[in-house]
Amino acid sequence: MFHSVRSFTAIVRTTFVETIQEPAALLVLLAAVFVTVLAPLFHFHAFGEEGRLARDGGLACLLVFGLVLCCAAAGAAVRRECDSGTAAAALAKPVGRGLFLAAKAAGVVAVSGLFWIAVTAATLLAEAAADHTIAVGETWNRLPDVRLRQWSLLAPLAALAGAAALHNRRRARFGVAAFWLVPAVLAAAAAASGFWNHAGDWGPYALRLNVRLFSAALPLFFALALLACWSAALAIRLPAGAVLPAGTALLGLGLSADAWSAGAPAGSCRGVLAGLLPNLQHYWLADALAHGGAVPWTYVLHAGAHAALGCALALAAGFALLRRRDLG
Repeated sequence: MFHSVRSFTAIVRTTFVETIQEPAALLVLLAAVFVTVLAPLFHFHAFGEEGRLARDGGLACLLVFGLVLCCAAAGAAVRRECDSGTAAAALAKPVGRGLFLAAKAAGVVAVSGLFWIAVTAATLLAEAAADHTIAVGETWNRLPDVRLRQWSLLAPLAALAGAAALHNRRRARFGVAAFWLVPAVLAAAAAASGFWNHAGDWGPYALRLNVRLFSAALPLFFALALLACWSAALAIRLPAGAVLPAGTALLGLGLSADAWSAGAPAGSCRGVLAGLLPNLQHYWLADALAHGGAVPWTYVLHAGAHAALGCALALAAGFALLRRRDLG
């Protein structure tokens, strides 16, 4: 038992480090962060709620860029090991095939978790920095939080500078250090935003962030975990380059499940697919935050349990495929 836990932990850690040190993973992270924090600069209408476009845009970036990251990472991690013979060597330890696949998927899910922290922090910053109508003297003006916008843009740049310094002085791997520092610095910038108000006046600390966002962002992490597990399962049979299109198709089917599965008999093809494929509409809850709304935490817990069952189903399917694959 102890050997299995140690082997599982070692594979998870190796997969995590190998994934975040890839330049493409860092580029996806930076693209998601910069698109999110720059979004308020291009919002010229509030559509009834200030900051909503920045919030919805950040959640959309979390899902779309997260899809690219977890599908590509899972495809590369599993397919590379199978094709290079590393999987056969690992399974000769002995490490069970189910344990190997679960550890690979868990490593990619851990990367998705770090990505989730970064983009969620960027979304909090973008929503708080968007134009808000505030009282200035005896008038009401629509103003952006200029300081917070500057901090939002400087935070990832400061993280990259810190990673470069660690690489230069301590020979730390730049990609690994940067992937850790970007979410950490963004989270610090979000926490520090309470020391001034929207107009830029310094004062006692007051929380300005929309903490209701977490109840809508966490289900998206569950959706990314589902996509990562299905991508790891599909990578056993599909080439690495085909895993991302397959994951994109899975995302499209999941988001449109309410339309194509409505009224389908349980024994029909559509009914079977509706039971097997994840309905991602259960995890997209941005509209629930509109006009001060919130997602009940009981629903978040149920979504987490539903995602855990979906991940188990995906890994079971992957294990069945892996048993029939010759790794020698």
